[in-house]
Amino acid sequence: MRRLYKRMVWALLAVLLFEALPLPFLQVAHAADAETSAQPSVNRAVYGAEQRIGVTEQVYRAVDGEQRKKWDKLDPNIDGELVAKRTPVSKHFLMKDGTYKAVISMIDQHYEAEDGNLYDIDTAIYEESVLASVYVPLSKANARSVRSIMSQNQAKRMAGQPLFESEFKALQVPFDTTLPKRFSSGYSISKNEETLAFKPVGASNVTGMVYGKSGLLYSNAWNSTDAILQVVDNGIKETIVLKNQDAPHKFSFEVGGPLGDSLRTREFAVQPAWLVDADGKYRDVAQSLRTEKNNLYLDIEADVSGLKFPVVIDPTVILSPPMKDGCISYNLANGSFYISNDQYTYYYTNSCSINGGALYKFDLSSISSNYGWLQAVFKTDIYLGADFNTSDDESYGYSVSLQAGKALQDWNEPSSSNDKSNPVPGIQWYSNNDIPYVNRSAQASSQPLVWDVSKAIKDIKDSGVDYGFAVREIWHDYNYSPTMQIYMGYYAQLHVNYTARPSRPALVTPNGGETLNSLYTISWVPAVDEDTPQWNLQYQIQISSNGGPWMDLVPLTAPGTTSYLYNFSGATATTTSFMRIRAFDGVYFGDWNVSDGPFTILANRAPNAPSNLTPGTPWLSAPARIPGVTPALQWIFSDPDPGDSQSAFQVVVYHSSNVAVHDSGWVYSGTNVYAVPPNVMERGHVYYWLVRTKDSFGLESPFSEARYMQTNLLPSLYLTSYTDNQTLYNNVMTFTWAYNDPDGQTQSAFQVVGTRDNWASWSYNSGEIQASSSSYVTAPLALGNWSFAIRVKDEMEWSDWAYRSNISIPNLDAGPPTVPANVWITGRTGSSVTLAWSPSTDDIGVSGYEIYNGSSLIGTSASTAYTATGLSQGALYSFTVKARDVAGNVSAPSRPLQVGFGSQGSYYDMAGKLDYIILPNGQTLDYQYDANGNLIGTAIH
Repeated sequence: MRRLYKRMVWALLAVLLFEALPLPFLQVAHAADAETSAQPSVNRAVYGAEQRIGVTEQVYRAVDGEQRKKWDKLDPNIDGELVAKRTPVSKHFLMKDGTYKAVISMIDQHYEAEDGNLYDIDTAIYEESVLASVYVPLSKANARSVRSIMSQNQAKRMAGQPLFESEFKALQVPFDTTLPKRFSSGYSISKNEETLAFKPVGASNVTGMVYGKSGLLYSNAWNSTDAILQVVDNGIKETIVLKNQDAPHKFSFEVGGPLGDSLRTREFAVQPAWLVDADGKYRDVAQSLRTEKNNLYLDIEADVSGLKFPVVIDPTVILSPPMKDGCISYNLANGSFYISNDQYTYYYTNSCSINGGALYKFDLSSISSNYGWLQAVFKTDIYLGADFNTSDDESYGYSVSLQAGKALQDWNEPSSSNDKSNPVPGIQWYSNNDIPYVNRSAQASSQPLVWDVSKAIKDIKDSGVDYGFAVREIWHDYNYSPTMQIYMGYYAQLHVNYTARPSRPALVTPNGGETLNSLYTISWVPAVDEDTPQWNLQYQIQISSNGGPWMDLVPLTAPGTTSYLYNFSGATATTTSFMRIRAFDGVYFGDWNVSDGPFTILANRAPNAPSNLTPGTPWLSAPARIPGVTPALQWIFSDPDPGDSQSAFQVVVYHSSNVAVHDSGWVYSGTNVYAVPPNVMERGHVYYWLVRTKDSFGLESPFSEARYMQTNLLPSLYLTSYTDNQTLYNNVMTFTWAYNDPDGQTQSAFQVVGTRDNWASWSYNSGEIQASSSSYVTAPLALGNWSFAIRVKDEMEWSDWAYRSNISIPNLDAGPPTVPANVWITGRTGSSVTLAWSPSTDDIGVSGYEIYNGSSLIGTSASTAYTATGLSQGALYSFTVKARDVAGNVSAPSRPLQVGFGSQGSYYDMAGKLDYIILPNGQTLDYQYDANGNLIGTAIH
C-alpha cells in the first residue's frame, strides 16, 4: 500500500506542462545529478550539474528555433503569432488554415516594455555590472531602477572607482526584482511603487552561484541548509533544502513592505508553503507574521518529524494574478455555498478542492465579438487521488462527473483561505447537450482536463458581459472513501480557435435627409475583418421604400470598394426610403448598418446637350480663327427639369485628324467657362471641341455638337535700318522694316519702344499705333546708349519683338567738314594718276574722302591721297574731292583738277606754277624747279 501511495505522489510530481500551460501545480527544484563536496546525495537529489556555473556567466534568450518548437508543441498548425493582438495574459496565433487561435491564461504571458510594446516573458537574470552590455527591451516595471544602476556604474568607471558588489536582476518580467549576490542581503520584488523585501534572519553571508538562467544557489545558507532563489514568470520562488537532521526547521525573514495577515498586498501574494521529503511525502508548512520591536517578520516552521532527508521546503512570492479565480465550497455547518481560497489544501499547490465547484474569470476582450466560427477549449489539470486519511495507507478509486456553466453576476476573489464572505453568484449551468459533462476516474495522479466549452464562451461574447466560467461536480462515486477530494488546477488556460466576421460598415451617404435624383454615389466607411484584408471585402446594399420589404440595390459590390454609383432615375419617387449595408468576407456576412433617417428619391431627367458653344463654327472647312493656344471655351447649360443646375462638366478637345489632345475629365463646378491648358494646342492647326454636363443630381447630358477653330499664326517683321552696336550723331532715328504674316493678314498696328537701362524700363514708347506703314521716325532722343524693339500686329495678335541693341549717340553733329583744298598730282603713269590734297576739318571728325571724276564717284580714301587707275589715252579727266564726317555729312567738292592723257594742255601744281604740258604727239614736257621755286630745267617723257 505504501508503495502505491508513493507511486501516486511521484506521479503527481512528474506532471509535465500540458500543452503550454504556464505553471505546473507544484513548483519544485530541478531534479539533478550534480555534485558538491559537502552533500553529494543532496546534489544528486536536488541540483542539476548544468545549473552550477560561474556567477558572472550570463544566459541569453532562446533563439527563434526554440520559439518555433514551443509553438509546435502548443499546436503544430500554428503559422505565426499576431503580435499586435497580444495582451498581458493572451497570445493570438494565425493558423495554417487561415483561422485564429487565442491562448488566454490566468497569469501574465507578457511584460510591458518601456517602449509600450508587449514582449514574451524571459526570466533570465543578469549581474548588475554587465547591464550596459545587455540589449533587450527593458520591462516598464524595472527600467527606471536598471537605468539608474547603469548610470551609477558608468560614473564609477569614468572616475576610476571600483563598482559596488553586484546584485542580479531579471530585465524581461512584469515586475522589478533583485536577487542578492550574498544571501544575507535578502531579496526584493517591486511593482507599481510597491515593494516587498525579505531579509533572512541568522543566515550566513554565503555567495550565490548561478542556478540555471534564472536563479542563484546559496550553499549552506543556514547550518546544513541550502537556499535557492529563482525568478519565475510571476514572481520569486524560494526553495529551502534541509540536507540532514542538523538543519533548522524554523526560518525567519525580516519583511519590508505592506504585508498583512492575509499574506497579500495590492500587487503580491505570499503563497502557502509546503515540503516534500526524499520519499515523496508532502506536508503543509506553517507561515505566520509577527511584529517585534516595530519590525515585521515572516516565520516559516516545518514539521520534519519522521521524514527522510533531504527535505525541500517551497515558499513563493508571486504577483497577484491578473485574472480572478476561486473555489465554490459547501459549508456543512449552515448548508450554504461560498467562494473560498482553499487551493493549497494538503500539498497540492495551485489547485482547488471542489466538492462544490470552481470559478474562473478569463480576459476575453481580445476575442472579436464579431466572430464567425468559434471553438473554445478549457485546459487545466485535475487530480482524483487516494484517501490520505486511511490508516492503512491504501488508495481507493472513485469517479466524478463535472458540469460547466457561466456566471450571471460579478463576484469577488477570496483574499485568503479563511475568507468565507464571498457568496457564489448566480450561475447558468449547461445541459449535457450544450456542453457535454466530463467524467473522470481516480488515477492517483494528475491528469489533463481538456473540455470543449464553446457554448459558454459564445454566450459570454454574444451577451457582451463576462462574469466568468464555472465548473461543479454533479455526480460522484467515492466508493469506500468519503473523505476523498477533487483537485482542479487554478492556473488554467482557455484555447479559443475562431474566425472573424467583418465589422459593421458605416453609411456616409445617404444617411438621412438627402435627395437622390438619378445618379448618386453611395459611400461608406469600410468594415474591418481580422482575417480578411479590406481590399477583399465585398458589400451588400439594400433599400426599403415606404415601409416595404428590403430589396437588393447591389447583391455584392466589387472587392475593396467604399462607394457605389447607382442610377435612381427609374426608382419610385418617395420621401421615406431607408438604406442598409453589410460586409461579406467570402464566408460570413457582417451585421447590417441602417441609415440614420429616411431620404427622398425624385424622378429626375438628364440635362440637354450644352448649346451656344463659343468659339468655333460647325464647319471643318471654315473654322473660326482664334488668337493664342489657350482659348476660353464657353457654353450654356440646359435641363428639362425647372430649377436644376449644372454640377459638373467635361470638355474634350480633338485635333482635326480626330485625335483627342485633351480631356478635362469631370470637373465638379457650376461654371460654364473652361480655359484650355497650355501645351495642348499648337499654332496654325485646326481643332474641334465637345462638352457635356451633369445636373445637380449627377445625371449626365449627351455631348454637344463639335465646334471647329483654327489657331492663329503670329506675324513677324525684319528690321531694315541700323545695326547692333552702331554709333550715331543724329538723335532723330528713322526705323524701317519688312512685315510678314503666314496667314496673309495685313498689318494693323505697330509699336516702337526704347530703353537706356537694359530693359528695366522703357525710356521711349511710341504707343500702339494703328497703321499699316513700315517706317517710323522717332522724336529727338537723349544722348547715350539705346536699345530699341519693334513689334507689329496682324488682325488678331502681336508679333514677337525685333531688336536693335547697343546704339550709341555720344553727341550731335554741327555740320559737314570743310572743303578739301589744293588738289594736285603727286605721281602718274600711262594709265594712272596719284592725287593729293590738304586735309579737311570737322567738329566731330572726318571719317574719309570721296573722289569724283566729274559727277561720278570713282573711289574713297581714309587718307589725303588716292590713285586713280585704268585711265585711257586721249581722255580728259576732271577730278574733285569731297570730305565725309562720322555722322555721314559730306562737304562741297574741291576745285576741279584737269588731267589729260594724249591731249595738248598745260597743268599746274598746287602753288600755281606750270607743272607739265601735254604735247600734240602725246609726250609730256615736265618742268623742274629747285627748292626756292626757280625753274632749273625741263624734260620730255
